[in-house]
Parts: sequence; structure tokens; C-alpha cells
Amino acid sequence: MLGISVSSGYKTHPQTFLNKGRSHLGKIRKEWERESRAADIGTEREQAEGRSSNQIKSAERDPKGASAEKVSRLKEPAKPETRKGKLLLGMTDETPFDVKDDVTEQMDGMEKWTNLLQQWLYQVEHWVKAVKQTPASQLYVAIGVLFLTPVILLLFGFFRRTKSNTIVLAGLSGSGKTILFYQLRDGSSHQGTVTSMEPNESSFVLHSESSKKGKMKPVHVVDVPGHSRLRPKLDEYLPQTAGLIFVVDAVEFLPNCRAAAEYLYDILTKASVVKKKIPVLILCNKTDKVTAHSKEFIRKQLEKELDKLRASRTAISDADIANEYTLGVTGEAFTFFQCHNKVTTAEASALTGDIVQVEQFIREHVKP
Repeated sequence: MLGISVSSGYKTHPQTFLNKGRSHLGKIRKEWERESRAADIGTEREQAEGRSSNQIKSAERDPKGASAEKVSRLKEPAKPETRKGKLLLGMTDETPFDVKDDVTEQMDGMEKWTNLLQQWLYQVEHWVKAVKQTPASQLYVAIGVLFLTPVILLLFGFFRRTKSNTIVLAGLSGSGKTILFYQLRDGSSHQGTVTSMEPNESSFVLHSESSKKGKMKPVHVVDVPGHSRLRPKLDEYLPQTAGLIFVVDAVEFLPNCRAAAEYLYDILTKASVVKKKIPVLILCNKTDKVTAHSKEFIRKQLEKELDKLRASRTAISDADIANEYTLGVTGEAFTFFQCHNKVTTAEASALTGDIVQVEQFIREHVKP
């Protein structure tokens, strides 16, 4: 059934189209020939009028050789020539010459279009013959490729646009990343945890959403160790990261401010972070303590330290710089608003389970 349908479609429709094209082309050619004859007749009439005018002047100069009747007859206006009793192109003796020139130009253009149409119809006819001679199997393959190609491209674009569900926890050792990891997963601080030497990694529905399990999208959370020798592991996860939480100890912030700023500087200038515009949340942890600093204070101090780091690292030769992008705007004091990606601050207490702002950040970038 399919073979008959395709075959008959290729044999009938193109041929009908060609016949209509030839018919229309014939009408165009007849119209062009009619206008061409009209232009020739108009030219002959002008020439005849020119000869009559010369004869009248000659007769008036030689009254002896020309009778009054002959002169009168020569002065009569010439009748416009017609074909089959109809005036061609509607032109009369009073038709301006520029109008006649326009008609001639139109006829030249008509001839060019006619030739182009003839060539086009010939190409279409040649294509139809080639299709008829092509085996049916090859036609099916060509049609299949034609329809499958856009489908494959659409699927490829869909999977590329699929967002990651990975959230990375980074920060100095002792900032509380591991406790935060367990609070997100189990709702417990897991007292007695020690500094991680390997990444903690797991996919789960947030504990606060456990009652909606099956309706919420799982989150893949990675706790990267904060030891300087283990930080390179962060690069393994950044390409798939939907959001990064940089945990800061709000109680012991001032003694560790410089070290935290250096680690954060390295993160904010990485190519994977800048190009993907990975959002970063600076989480001020342990805010339940009385001696904890506020998020506003921590943000301003980090901006000052990052500004100093930018100045010192810019002075170093490019060969010695490991960072792939510069930070901030040259000539201006650094602020997080100058970053290529979005950088925000929040407060939390992983030990007591006060992590609402963390969960809001996660669900902002990993949709349920």
C-alpha cells in the first residue's frame, strides 16, 4: 500500500504541475508576442508620420508641383493602425514617447522571465524523471533520513537543556559541611562526625520533603573535603553542578577570613563556574552561637579580602597564574555583584537543623 501511494504520488502530481506550468508559460509567451507586434506597429506608425510631414513641407515649398487637394490630404491626421478592429496597447498618436519606451522595457523584461521559467520547468522535469528512475528502496531511505534528522536534533537539544540536580558543598575544613550534608539527607546532625577525607555523595529527596516522596525530584549532594590537598576533587563535580554552597564558620570567621577568601577566589575564577554561571551561596554556618558574625559582616569582609587578592594576583605574570578568569571590574572596588555568576549570602545552623535558607537555594536551582 505504501509503495503504491508513494509511486503514484511521484508520477502524477509533478507531471500535472509541469503541464500547468507549460500552459501558463504559453499564455505568457502569447501575451509577449502580442505586445511585441504592437510595439513594432507603433514604431512603423511613427516612421509613416515622419514621412508624411516631410512630404507636406516639400509640397508647400513647391506649390506648382502639388495640388491643393494633395496638400490637404497629406495634412490629414494618420489613423492609428489596428489589428482585428482593436487598437493595440491603447496607444494613439498622442501617446508620449516615454510611455512607449516603458512598454518596450516591459517586453524585454517579459522575455527574460519567460526564459527563466523555461529553464526552471526543464529542471523540474529533469528532477521528476530522476525520481521516477530511482529505486523505491532508495526513496524510502531518503524520506526516512529527511524526517528522522530533525527528530534527532530535537532530542539532542532536549537532553542538552536538561538541568543537573547536583549541589556541591565546599568550604574550609571544620566549617560544618558534613553535618549540613546529613541534615539535608536524614534530618540529623550525626554527632561524632570527623573531618572528611573523601567526598560524601548521595542522591535523595530532602528530609524536609520526605512526606512528598515520589512527587519531589531527588537532589544529588556532594560534600567535598576542605583540606587543601583534596580540593582538586571539586573540579570533577563542577561541570555537572546546578549550584554551589560555600560554607563559612561564622564563629571562627576572622582567623580564617584570608584562607576562606583564597578558596572562594579560586572557585569564582574557574572557567567551569564562569561559563556555566553556576550560582554560589555563601552560607554563614553556626549562627546559633552568640559569638557568630552576621552574614552582612562576613560578606563585606570577604569582598575586601577578594579585592586585595585580585590586586596581588593581577600583578603576577600570566605564566604563574592558575586562575582562568579575572574577578570583578578593573579600577573599581570588588563586590559580589560584579561576578559573572549570581553570588548570594545566607545564614544557617546545621547543628540545630535550621537550614531553611539552604533548602530554598537548592529548590531554586533543582526544580521539584
